[in-house]
Amino acid sequence: MVLRPRPDFYLYFAEDAEPEEWTRCYVIDRIEGNRTKDLLLVRIDPPKRNPLKGDPEWYDRFLLAPKVHGETLCPIERFPIWVHVCHLKTSYVRGTPIQEETAVDLLTWAELYGSYWSLRRTIKARIKRGEYR
Repeated sequence: MVLRPRPDFYLYFAEDAEPEEWTRCYVIDRIEGNRTKDLLLVRIDPPKRNPLKGDPEWYDRFLLAPKVHGETLCPIERFPIWVHVCHLKTSYVRGTPIQEETAVDLLTWAELYGSYWSLRRTIKARIKRGEYR
């Protein structure tokens, strides 16, 4: 798969993150779940390891869901937006809803930013406040 030159947004893994733990995020598809109608299948660059399982494998595809009830990912109305980062355990067939209880593992949460510069401003402000070790 060839990456588009400009990412759709930037994904910042906020939980236990270092200041430079962010990735470019490219939307692959919008997915409908049986409970959440607003899921995004994304490809990230650079890839990340599964943060919860101690898995040595690197992953570049994740499923994103809004963290805050009532917010939407299609379209994203404001940035930053908090999201759940999930691993899709089953194969995905385009246009087919997924069963979230059996097909998705919740991994962590993250923030989505619409631009690299807004992400950098946030990171610099957090460094200044001493939020990183």
